[in-house]
Amino acid sequence: MPTKKRLPAAGPRGGKTTISKSGMVRKAIYLHHDEWEQLRRRSYEENRPASDIVRESLRLYFSQRRR
Repeated sequence: MPTKKRLPAAGPRGGKTTISKSGMVRKAIYLHHDEWEQLRRRSYEENRPASDIVRESLRLYFSQRRR
C-alpha cells in the first residue's frame, strides 16, 4: 500500500498547518467580492459545497499549466 506524503506541521511562515484525519490541508483564501458572489451563486445552483468547486477549479488550472 503506497504511503501518503506527510506535510510539515509548520507552514512557510512558522504557523501551524491544520491537517484533517483524511489528509486534507485547511487553508484560508481571500476573494474579491465579485469572485465570492460567483462562487456562492455556483455553489447554490449546483447544490455543492464551495470548497468542492474551488478544489475542482484548482485541479483544472494546474492540469492545464503542465502542458
